[in-house]
Amino acid sequence: MRQLDRAFDVLELLSNEEYRSGENLAAKLGVSRVAIWRQIERLKKIGVDISSVSGQGYRMQNDFETLNPAKIYENLESGIDLDESSIRVTKVVDSTNAVLMRLPPSREQQVLFSEYQTAGKGRREDEWISPPGGGLWFSLSRCFENPPSSFSALGLVVGISVISGLQKLGIKGLQLKWPNDVVFEGAKLAGILIELRSEVSGPSFAVIGVGLNTSLGLTARRRINKKVVDVEQLSKKPLSRNSVASVLLSSLDENLRAFEESGFKSFHDRWKNFDFLFGKELKILCGSRVETGLAAGVDEIGALLLQRAGEVKQILSGHIIELV
Repeated sequence: MRQLDRAFDVLELLSNEEYRSGENLAAKLGVSRVAIWRQIERLKKIGVDISSVSGQGYRMQNDFETLNPAKIYENLESGIDLDESSIRVTKVVDSTNAVLMRLPPSREQQVLFSEYQTAGKGRREDEWISPPGGGLWFSLSRCFENPPSSFSALGLVVGISVISGLQKLGIKGLQLKWPNDVVFEGAKLAGILIELRSEVSGPSFAVIGVGLNTSLGLTARRRINKKVVDVEQLSKKPLSRNSVASVLLSSLDENLRAFEESGFKSFHDRWKNFDFLFGKELKILCGSRVETGLAAGVDEIGALLLQRAGEVKQILSGHIIELV
């Protein structure tokens, strides 16, 4: 990770508007031109699109905006239960969820953003491609003193929160693919990973991981084996990653408060409006069992309802395959 930290020192000096020579970069960092070349190669390997021209140097294909806790905090909506010290940004971690899960449970909210994850993962342990500058990769730890009976729907509420936040930025047409994806016309924009620690007859501690594509380059897209989309494609104006982070945290705080107070019932109709799978024919792998049928929405605890031959089955978890 230390080598990648050094690579980020180089990344922060690069521009998408003009070439920066290896000699100039080396002088600013007090290293050799060979060291600069090595760090450039490391950046390319983890998905950063960098072009190089002999005699001119290096230039990025996309602008890189460093995440800044102070900027994220100052743009939060008023009344949010976060202070600046509880928002952290790191350059490289294995996984933001893993870092927060290793901390002792706390009633104080903590948020961790990382510019790059070496072991980011999805709900099924799939690798989450997270190129530096290409998105927002963060986790929020939150204590639920009185978790509602529909607490299993937490991931669905997080998905609604992500869409609600992005709608405030003018992004429309987003949908939710049960249980943990935000999509646009079937292409994945964001994924959610929830990890829980609960005490008997006590509070529940949740670590909520969100990965949102904001500006994926060609290198990253080639590594992703599914249809994806990013905020840059959907927005009609340039958006700061720090501003998007503030909007998402504000939306999460507002909705998670409402969820703890009244459960999933206050979100059920909103889910209907965003339900990508409704009416689609599905095959669901539930461990060694396979279920097929038409998606018929979700119930009061957020479980997927699958309709077949006049019978409706409740699906609590599984891998979904859409049938044509």
